Amino acid sequence: MKKILVAALLASSVGALFAQEEEVPEEINKLPDPTCVQVSLASPLHLPSKYREVTAFRWNIFYGRSLAVTGFDLGLVNLTAESGNMVGLELGLYNYVDGAMEGVQLGLFGNYAYKNSYGVQLSTIMNWNVSMFTGAQASLFNYDSELDGAQLGFLNWCYGAVEGAQFGIVNVARNDFTGFALGAINYCEGGLHGAQVGLLNMISGSSYGFQLGLLNAAEEHTGVQIGLLNLNTAALMPILPLVNASFR
Repeated sequence: MKKILVAALLASSVGALFAQEEEVPEEINKLPDPTCVQVSLASPLHLPSKYREVTAFRWNIFYGRSLAVTGFDLGLVNLTAESGNMVGLELGLYNYVDGAMEGVQLGLFGNYAYKNSYGVQLSTIMNWNVSMFTGAQASLFNYDSELDGAQLGFLNWCYGAVEGAQFGIVNVARNDFTGFALGAINYCEGGLHGAQVGLLNMISGSSYGFQLGLLNAAEEHTGVQIGLLNLNTAALMPILPLVNASFR
């Protein structure tokens, strides 16, 4: 798991380095209207200027940068900077959106979005959303500030609330979870309304629903636990083998 986290952090750091280029000049408001097509060899070698919005197709041969993209974004490293949005399909080794993503990101090494985003993210190493993500993600490591949808990966981590599903080896929700978690280890730090199925299931807040696993542990749980050992501080018997239940 350490290797996955290190790889994810490296990918995110590389994207941040690309994003920390020179500031947009004050005269940006004087630049021409958006362009339909942009071709980039490596920033700042763009045709036309990188201080443009692309409305149809952007081809980044190595590394490209523009203010916003609507349409098809293709390249090795695709960067939409200065809080610009990407709407459409993005295909590359690494996709970095400094604004919102609405559509599909396919990144071999990683996908990143800063603002509330909607759609699908697929990657081999990581998908990272600083704000809320609505849709579906698949990667070794998936991170969201908030999630309304589904995560599929080795490690799924949501810092805020989850409404949907997590499928992975390790699933972590640092806030309330509403939905279904399937994994070897499922952990919910807030309240749960739904079900956890895994080897080790843990809930630290008030919960309502169902746990199935070898070890189930919950605080103030209303519902049924089935496992080798079941811990529920709200039950008449806080610790029981096989089955434990509490209905308040």
